[in-house]
Amino acid sequence: MTIDLTEDNDLTLGPHDALTAAFILTLATDNAALQECLRRLETRAAQHRQNALTLIAALATHNAALHDRIRNLEARLATNSRNSSKPPASDGLRKRQPQSRRPRGQRRPGGQPGHLGSTLRPVDRPDVIIPLPVTRCDHCGTNLTDQSADRQEKRQVFDLPPIKLNVTEYQADIKTCPHCHHCHRAPFPAHVKAPTQYGPRFHGTAVYAHVYQLLPYHRTAQFLNNLYGTQCSPATLYHLVQNAADTAAPRVADIRARLAHADVVHFDETGCRVNGTLQWLHTASTADFSYFEVHPKRGGEAMNHIAILPTFPGTAVHDHWHAYFNYDCRHALCNAHHLRELIFAHEQDHQAWAATLSAFLLATKDRVDHAKAQGLTALTPRSSRPD
Repeated sequence: MTIDLTEDNDLTLGPHDALTAAFILTLATDNAALQECLRRLETRAAQHRQNALTLIAALATHNAALHDRIRNLEARLATNSRNSSKPPASDGLRKRQPQSRRPRGQRRPGGQPGHLGSTLRPVDRPDVIIPLPVTRCDHCGTNLTDQSADRQEKRQVFDLPPIKLNVTEYQADIKTCPHCHHCHRAPFPAHVKAPTQYGPRFHGTAVYAHVYQLLPYHRTAQFLNNLYGTQCSPATLYHLVQNAADTAAPRVADIRARLAHADVVHFDETGCRVNGTLQWLHTASTADFSYFEVHPKRGGEAMNHIAILPTFPGTAVHDHWHAYFNYDCRHALCNAHHLRELIFAHEQDHQAWAATLSAFLLATKDRVDHAKAQGLTALTPRSSRPD
């Protein structure tokens, strides 16, 4: 029952009815207050729910980022010279035993059919012959000194001759003409410029050991001094290398020009240390020519300075380092890099397709090598795969 207490009603209320009405009014007021409290609680609950959902989404995003970071770190730890472009020197003590990329059983160990070996072979005219006579019978003691040998068994030992510097002295006459008293000196050869100096063979050996075999100056000096008994200093070696560089400069420029106009050139770059700082060794090569240059930078600044790629019209073979694609030439990606990355995808990411593609690339290389051996310049449907 609803009672309107604000209007005059004909209803006459008794004492108990007035108390009831007052109680009902109190309940109505409390109900309104509770409804307002409930509304505020529901609003706060909705806000908490939204905050919780936002926090869950943020935690999920952060969790995914952490998973990606862990995966990247694990991938970095798993990379080596076998499955990435890292140099072998970076493997350190974790270096694994070399493994062939070819399937087991495809080729037997050792030399393959048709391979020309490099075993030492006897020479017809040895430098030294040492006779080994039989002078007495081991069985009965008979003297066999004057008896001719039935035959001879020959064995040859190939060794280095005694290592000693050969000193050549040039003695230039100095004469005074008895008629006009003019002093004449005989000219020395053009390469003899000092009272004492090292000769061209020594120069070549020193430069070869330092530049090609990559021995530091101090190690090269130690090697030469121990081997030849010299007193060659690192400073002397430095001047020998600089003289060799000056002598070779025209030939080096010619090699760079030939590479800049070649049909196909292989490009690469690798980090190296120069006076303790990281620099980059850039290479450009064909089957006939190779060019090397060290530069502080890895990318376009170095490549522009080397001046082969900016005007190169042929096909550049390289890894997918982005700096190469800034040059307007044909591009071919190196399959050796592909094979290493496929190994990583198969072993670390468990991608089965990577092993299939790796096997395909190796089989294609075998077909190309076999076609070249047959004198072909391209693969044909009939170019058979080698056994």
